[in-house]
Order: sequence, then structure tokens, then C-alpha cells
Amino acid sequence: MNTNPNEDRLIALIVGRHKAIAQRVFPNLVVDTGRLQRALALVHCNGTPLNLDAFACGSEERLLSDVVYIAQNIDWATGRLRNNFVPRFAETEK
Repeated sequence: MNTNPNEDRLIALIVGRHKAIAQRVFPNLVVDTGRLQRALALVHCNGTPLNLDAFACGSEERLLSDVVYIAQNIDWATGRLRNNFVPRFAETEK
């Protein structure tokens, strides 16, 4: 993984928001923030670049959905997403 400091900051912010939202709904939920941060960084650097700025300030529903489905569909060996999953916050072609 080769994320830069700004990307690391945004990924930590995304995962922090995810944790806060999820624990508001499920107060006893244990969230492995380190694992989620690694998953987002790995996906971002290995085939599915994420629009981290939009992701960080996205709606609660979309943020939760993308984090959960990325965690469920990541191939840890390659950093690529399985099952044809494309996050809503994936970068689009310009």
C-alpha cells in the first residue's frame, strides 16, 4: 500500500465516522478500525481508487454501505474487490 498522509487522514476519518454511526445504532458493536482502514487503503491502491474526499463527507447510509461491502468483498491477497462490487465512492473516469 502506498497511501500518502492526506489519504491516510481521510481513510481514518471515514472509518471513524463509520464506527460512530454503527455504534449509535448498535451500541455494543465492536468495530476493528485498523482492519477497516487497511481494507480501504488496500482497495484504494489496488484497482479501485476511491474518491476519499466525497467518501469522507458522504451520507451516512452510503458511507456505511460502502465500508461494509468493501470489508465483505475485499480479496486480502490482491486488494481487489470480488463479486463485481463497485463502491459508490469509487473514482469515476474523467
